[in-house]
Amino acid sequence: MANIKTISEIEVPQKWETVYEVDFTAQAEAAWAGDGAGNQRSLEGVNWIAGNTAYASSISTTAADGAKIVMTGGEATNQWYSYIQTGPVIYASLDAICTAGGFTYNPSHTIAIQALCDFTITTAGTNAGYFFGGLYVGDGAIGPPDPNPGGRWYHTHWYGTEGSNLCYSRAGGGPSPGDGDNIFRTSDDLLPTFMELVIWPGANWCSSAGTNTTFPDPLTVSTGRAYGNMQLIGPPEDIGQSTVATITPGPSPEFTFRPGASSGDGYATQVGMFGSYATHGSRDSAGAMKFSQFRVLRRNT
Repeated sequence: MANIKTISEIEVPQKWETVYEVDFTAQAEAAWAGDGAGNQRSLEGVNWIAGNTAYASSISTTAADGAKIVMTGGEATNQWYSYIQTGPVIYASLDAICTAGGFTYNPSHTIAIQALCDFTITTAGTNAGYFFGGLYVGDGAIGPPDPNPGGRWYHTHWYGTEGSNLCYSRAGGGPSPGDGDNIFRTSDDLLPTFMELVIWPGANWCSSAGTNTTFPDPLTVSTGRAYGNMQLIGPPEDIGQSTVATITPGPSPEFTFRPGASSGDGYATQVGMFGSYATHGSRDSAGAMKFSQFRVLRRNT
């Protein structure tokens, strides 16, 4: 973002700087062939990886829909819940994104990730199913619980079923059943076209979701808002209050996602988009989680 001038003619930097932006609808039409770095795709100078591809009918970029995760009844039930991390995901290293933006990510930075999205249950089926789509921040450890990946993560996401459109924020991860089961409903009636996660220093974060069709400045959308860390999620007025339950993501948790090339460097932060389709009664529904644009911003100091 360009600087602005005050009355005294002194230039003052604007609060946020866009460091990376990708228009998924403008990328080559292609699919991620499988999980992991061996199937990564370079988009606007950053390598993007798909995970849990076996739980999706397809994960691809198209001119019509952008980055698209399609899920049908032909795949096994999947979700992001507690220590289960099987929902299809597309993600990139935050370190790599910041490097592409011309700076080195460090724990003092405040980072915003935003996406323009379109979530649709394309086939309602007998029971419609439980569909989820949204933004992902985590350490890149994903997969079924056996063997358990032990990853840590948090989301802001849409939840749709049988005509209901809800928004949630959720944190999870840890090596044992029940670890990281932490959730907060942010809206009772919202089909979002925009989602945001702001990553504060020290593993704190906040989320928002709205019906914007273009990118707003970070922290200006008040709907779908929650604040949290890896122990607690809730509305701003409840943060720090003893009435809000705290649930750790593991018996010996590390709460901070840190800069670094791998999780061995301290839960290196990955960012991206995800979807999931959990069985509700009969598994005969289908859904598409579409993301047309994605951008990352850094708050100026």
